[in-house]
Amino acid sequence: ANTFEPYTSILFSIVHSEPMPFKVDNAVMLVHRRKHFTALETAFFLALRWRPLFFIWPFFLNADADIFPFAFLAAASPFQLVMQPLDIVGFATGDRKKFCGHTLLFTHPNRTEELLFAHRSRNKLSYLPRTDLPASVVKRPRAGMHQGELSRAFNGSSLICFDLFGDFDGHLVSNVHEQSAASAEAVAQIGIVEAELRGLRYRLL
Repeated sequence: ANTFEPYTSILFSIVHSEPMPFKVDNAVMLVHRRKHFTALETAFFLALRWRPLFFIWPFFLNADADIFPFAFLAAASPFQLVMQPLDIVGFATGDRKKFCGHTLLFTHPNRTEELLFAHRSRNKLSYLPRTDLPASVVKRPRAGMHQGELSRAFNGSSLICFDLFGDFDGHLVSNVHEQSAASAEAVAQIGIVEAELRGLRYRLL
């Protein structure tokens, strides 16, 4: 998870709660809509208004990373976060040390080799002219690592990429490329889907 910005604590003080110590990635959620209707309505209300609130003191509402935790806390709705670290899919530029991650792999909490969902959070496939980044390498976190972001240069562009860093020293972890058959299969599946999406895009354009 990324480092939390302390200024958002003003927002959480409204519901008398400590701020979340990390940003929440809510790409995969399981919600009982009847039980948590009030929380979802609160989240919807904020989702329609978050962009101006991101820049207005004292809110600094950081989109869905803050909206869902704040909404559930405000509605006193219980929730649980699955803290399973996520694998990162991306590609290596030049030597293998220059990794650029753009997709998060969600696996089964108990069967970590079972891929459930791939969330392409960076460099999304779009109809806009841009560089489509390949998916060819998996980095898997180990104990003592966390996910962060950094800038990478690629084909004359500056990219914001996911990567892994040490919990204690904050240094970039460069030598944890995953070599398992399950990871190779996941990358292959992602490649097939993205090729189909690119073909669809070309037909639409």
